[in-house]
This record gives sequence, structure tokens and C-alpha cells, in this order.
Amino acid sequence: MSAVEHKAVLDTCHALEKQGRIELISLPVDAQANLNLNDIERVCRQGLDLLCIMAANNEVGTIYPIELIGAIAKRYSVPFFCDASQAIGKIPMNFADWGITLLAMSGHKLYAPQGIGALIRKTDHPLELILFGGGQQQGLRPGTLNLPGIVDLEKLAIYDS
Repeated sequence: MSAVEHKAVLDTCHALEKQGRIELISLPVDAQANLNLNDIERVCRQGLDLLCIMAANNEVGTIYPIELIGAIAKRYSVPFFCDASQAIGKIPMNFADWGITLLAMSGHKLYAPQGIGALIRKTDHPLELILFGGGQQQGLRPGTLNLPGIVDLEKLAIYDS
């Protein structure tokens, strides 16, 4: 992951590392929060279980070359998680063609209600359950769906982007 991921991603990765579930590699950035593509290539070549790079930095506004990063990840068969919350609806994103495996977005960044978001995944990429109970979404998550939020997010994502 990059050293400047959103706090939600950083905290999750640090918690998983503390639990001994992952070995965390933090990619450095320069003064403008830019990543070095050679660093990404090096860690992907060594083998990763997941590469986490946001599409646009929420603190300094740096926009990352997601298409190039996705190509690197794909070359080494590394699953690529992209937090696109700051980018969706603002800059072009091409989930299908850019080598992105998992893409996260937050509804309130598109003027949908707070508390709604989406994780888009390639259908052949397995997910490990971390929440249990209920069988929603083919057993991937528990709980009652926020149908009004989902409809609003879908409407904004499809018609306003």
C-alpha cells in the first residue's frame, strides 16, 4: 500500500498486520505524495497478495496513474485494490480495462447519503468473510441492505458520472 492511503485503509491494514494476518509493505511517496512506479514494479515482482493504491489523494489532491499501476499489477498477477472514493465522478476510471480487481467508492462523495458505499470486484476474485450472519449478497455480508441509499448511489453513479 502507499504510505498515504486514506485512514480507513491504513487502519485496516495496520490492524491486520497487528493480528499477524498480513505482512505490510508501505510504499514511500515524495513531497507531493507521488509514487515511484519502479517501487510498485519491484514489490509486485517479489509477489504480493494485494496492492492497495488510491486513485486520488484526499489530503493533497495527487491523482495516481491507476491505468499504469493496474498494468503492473496485472503483469505480475497481483490483485489490485483501488480506493476510488475521491475520484469517481471527477476523473475517468475504467474498472474493466485498467487491471483493477477491487474498487471501493463512498456515496457521500457523489452526493448520495452518508453511510452508503460500494465495493466492486471482479467476479472471479474470492473474498474472505470478516462479518458473519445472514446470507445477503451470496453470503458475502450480513445485515439488511440500505435500499434507499443503494438506489440513490446507483442513480448518481450511472447518470451523473
